[in-house]
Amino acid sequence: MINISRNTYEQVKHLFSCEHRGKVLAKRKGKIDMFFVHSIKTEYSRDGDGLVPGVKFQEIYAKVKNGNQAPGGFDY
Repeated sequence: MINISRNTYEQVKHLFSCEHRGKVLAKRKGKIDMFFVHSIKTEYSRDGDGLVPGVKFQEIYAKVKNGNQAPGGFDY
């Protein structure tokens, strides 16, 4: 599984199903909230299992990649 910080979680929580894993000790940062990323949310997945990005996901990704939209600032 992919492990992400709260800051990253706040940017991707609308696109991915995540699980709060609790506070984890991080070097030079102390204890911080961490999350496991399980899958792409169903509505953004092509396969329904959250493993393959669908058209909506790819459109959002293209906007972020081209600098037209900040992560976490999506229109849902």
